[in-house]
Amino acid sequence: MTKCLRLAVIAFVAIIASFTAKSQNVAINNSGATADASGILDVSSTTKGVLVPRMDKTQKNAIPTPANALLVYQTGPDSVGFHYYDAPTTSWKWLSNNSPLMDTINWKTKGNLGLIDSTSFFGNQDRSPSPEVVNTFEKDMAAAGKKLTLHRYEANHGFANPSNPSFNKEATEDAHKKTIEFLKARL
Repeated sequence: MTKCLRLAVIAFVAIIASFTAKSQNVAINNSGATADASGILDVSSTTKGVLVPRMDKTQKNAIPTPANALLVYQTGPDSVGFHYYDAPTTSWKWLSNNSPLMDTINWKTKGNLGLIDSTSFFGNQDRSPSPEVVNTFEKDMAAAGKKLTLHRYEANHGFANPSNPSFNKEATEDAHKKTIEFLKARL
């Protein structure tokens, strides 16, 4: 009888423990802190990071039916960095430093309407921002009543950088002169 009672108590405790374990969140830390109720997994450390799955582009694209917001780190051959899956668009999104998802100051399709008084320099051969985006930017700034002076050059992105293969000495000198004039008039 005692043996049966012990077995029954052990079975009861095991069943209760399994129900409790299923309803809890998981905390991984060195402090012993409990998991935040809003997350299924709460990882905290002051000396270590979290490694997400790392794979190349072919491996990432071979994931069958990726879940919305699935996060991976793409190691190559291009777009190296974090990517997440966006189920509504059924596409992977790259969280690059140049991505509008990561940089709220980056060029949007309507430009940066937050500017007050601006002079801007653009290369017509540039694709970021493209001449089309610059045209929209100019139009939207005018519609918003903002004073904008645009200077366009037959040059490419980074034309003022001497170490860039697209360096354009004449455009750089002209842009520098106009920038100094703009600053002198406003400072």
